[in-house]
Amino acid sequence: MKQKCINEKLIKVYIKIDNEREPICCGCGRGSVPLSHSHIICRKRCKEIGKPELIYDENNIELECFGDNNSCHYIWEHGSLEQKKKPVLLTSEAHRS
Repeated sequence: MKQKCINEKLIKVYIKIDNEREPICCGCGRGSVPLSHSHIICRKRCKEIGKPELIYDENNIELECFGDNNSCHYIWEHGSLEQKKKPVLLTSEAHRS
Protein backbone atom coordinates (compact mmCIF):
# COMPACT_ATOMS: atom_id res chain seq x y z
CA MET A 1 0.00 0.00 0.00
CA LYS A 2 1.35 3.42 -0.97
CA GLN A 3 2.18 5.91 1.78
CA LYS A 4 -0.01 8.54 0.12
CA CYS A 5 -3.05 6.26 0.42
CA ILE A 6 -2.23 5.46 4.06
CA ASN A 7 -1.91 9.18 4.86
CA GLU A 8 -5.23 10.02 3.19
CA LYS A 9 -7.05 7.30 5.14
CA LEU A 10 -5.30 8.30 8.37
CA ILE A 11 -6.40 11.93 8.04
CA LYS A 12 -10.01 10.79 7.55
CA VAL A 13 -9.78 8.61 10.67
CA TYR A 14 -8.27 11.48 12.70
CA ILE A 15 -11.20 13.70 11.67
CA LYS A 16 -13.69 10.94 12.57
CA ILE A 17 -12.06 10.45 15.98
CA ASP A 18 -12.08 14.20 16.64
CA ASN A 19 -15.78 14.39 15.76
CA GLU A 20 -16.92 11.31 17.68
CA ARG A 21 -14.78 11.04 20.81
CA GLU A 22 -14.75 13.16 23.92
CA PRO A 23 -11.71 15.47 23.86
CA ILE A 24 -10.19 13.80 26.91
CA CYS A 25 -6.81 12.14 27.37
CA CYS A 26 -7.27 8.38 27.63
CA GLY A 27 -4.25 8.20 29.94
CA CYS A 28 -4.94 10.81 32.61
CA GLY A 29 -8.50 11.90 31.89
CA ARG A 30 -7.65 15.58 31.44
CA GLY A 31 -9.55 17.51 28.80
CA SER A 32 -8.16 20.99 29.25
CA VAL A 33 -4.81 20.18 27.65
CA PRO A 34 -3.60 19.75 24.06
CA LEU A 35 -4.35 16.26 22.76
CA SER A 36 -2.58 14.12 20.21
CA HIS A 37 -3.58 11.06 18.20
CA SER A 38 -1.47 8.25 19.63
CA HIS A 39 -1.09 4.85 18.03
CA ILE A 40 -1.25 1.86 20.36
CA ILE A 41 0.81 -0.13 17.87
CA CYS A 42 3.15 2.44 16.36
CA ARG A 43 3.02 3.10 12.64
CA LYS A 44 6.51 1.72 12.07
CA ARG A 45 5.60 -1.55 13.81
CA CYS A 46 2.38 -1.85 11.78
CA LYS A 47 4.47 -1.81 8.62
CA GLU A 48 7.06 -4.21 10.04
CA ILE A 49 4.41 -6.82 10.80
CA GLY A 50 2.77 -6.39 7.40
CA LYS A 51 -0.38 -4.75 8.75
CA PRO A 52 -0.30 -1.20 7.36
CA GLU A 53 -4.10 -1.04 7.68
CA LEU A 54 -3.64 -0.79 11.46
CA ILE A 55 -2.15 2.66 10.91
CA TYR A 56 -5.59 4.02 10.02
CA ASP A 57 -7.65 1.67 12.20
CA GLU A 58 -9.48 3.87 14.71
CA ASN A 59 -9.25 1.09 17.30
CA ASN A 60 -5.46 1.47 17.20
CA ILE A 61 -5.56 5.21 17.93
CA GLU A 62 -6.11 6.92 21.29
CA LEU A 63 -6.30 10.56 22.25
CA GLU A 64 -3.50 11.45 24.67
CA CYS A 65 -2.21 14.67 26.17
CA PHE A 66 1.12 15.89 24.81
CA GLY A 67 3.54 18.76 25.06
CA ASP A 68 6.27 17.73 27.49
CA ASN A 69 8.02 14.64 28.81
CA ASN A 70 5.43 14.20 31.56
CA SER A 71 2.58 13.92 29.06
CA CYS A 72 0.80 10.63 28.51
CA HIS A 73 1.75 10.56 24.83
CA TYR A 74 5.44 11.07 25.62
CA ILE A 75 5.37 8.36 28.30
CA TRP A 76 3.57 5.94 25.95
CA GLU A 77 6.11 6.58 23.19
CA HIS A 78 9.33 6.90 25.21
CA GLY A 79 8.70 5.97 28.83
CA SER A 80 9.99 2.98 30.73
CA LEU A 81 7.81 -0.04 31.37
CA GLU A 82 7.53 1.11 34.99
CA GLN A 83 6.23 4.53 33.89
CA LYS A 84 3.72 2.92 31.55
CA LYS A 85 2.36 0.74 34.37
CA LYS A 86 1.54 3.71 36.61
CA PRO A 87 -2.21 4.04 37.20
CA VAL A 88 -2.40 7.33 35.31
CA LEU A 89 -1.81 5.44 32.05
CA LEU A 90 -4.14 2.57 32.86
CA THR A 91 -7.46 4.28 32.22
CA SER A 92 -7.48 3.15 28.59
CA GLU A 93 -8.67 -0.38 27.94
CA ALA A 94 -6.37 -0.63 24.92
CA HIS A 95 -3.29 0.35 26.89
CA ARG A 96 -4.05 -2.24 29.58
CA SER A 97 -3.94 -5.16 27.18
